[in-house]
Amino acid sequence: MLPNRRQFENVVSTVIEKFGRIDILHNRVGLGRMGGPLELSEAEWHKAIDVNLTSIFITCKATLPSMLRQRSGIIINIS
Repeated sequence: MLPNRRQFENVVSTVIEKFGRIDILHNRVGLGRMGGPLELSEAEWHKAIDVNLTSIFITCKATLPSMLRQRSGIIINIS
């Protein structure tokens, strides 16, 4: 199950409260489904998109504001 936006915003707030800042966000996700359009169900396709792309979008969207305020930070996305 993917974290929703609010859950991850809470994680970011907790990390900043405890450590003062976030310097690195490393997203490493991957869900591979074998097969083409005839073999994969639409549900399997959406799950792969959610895990491989949407989760990265959610974590970057929650983390970027603090990195922009501190004028530094690194984001590494591997999918």
